[in-house]
Amino acid sequence: MGLTVTFRNLNAREEVRRRALALYEKVERFVDPAADASLVLSAEHGRVTAEVTILSRGTSFTATADDDELRSALDRAMHTIEEQLRRDHDRRTDRRAGPEVVDGFVASE
Repeated sequence: MGLTVTFRNLNAREEVRRRALALYEKVERFVDPAADASLVLSAEHGRVTAEVTILSRGTSFTATADDDELRSALDRAMHTIEEQLRRDHDRRTDRRAGPEVVDGFVASE
């Protein structure tokens, strides 16, 4: 699907939306094409909170970051979600690969 961006207590700025979509394109290769992703940007008491939630393959991935700067909070949240998705992707591909076979025997580590 795509990324749904929600602004709470903030003015919706197009450059922030474009930045969020550009960062999501980086992590999109790790998720199912039918994944549902949302980003909530909120401001309270001078702090900005970015919360990213992605539902992919029946699993929910969530990352939250607080900062004084909007861009920093967005970057940290997307970096955290990218690490989670990369770890899950590597875990799934390692399991599918099966044991390594050398000369008819399973190779030990």
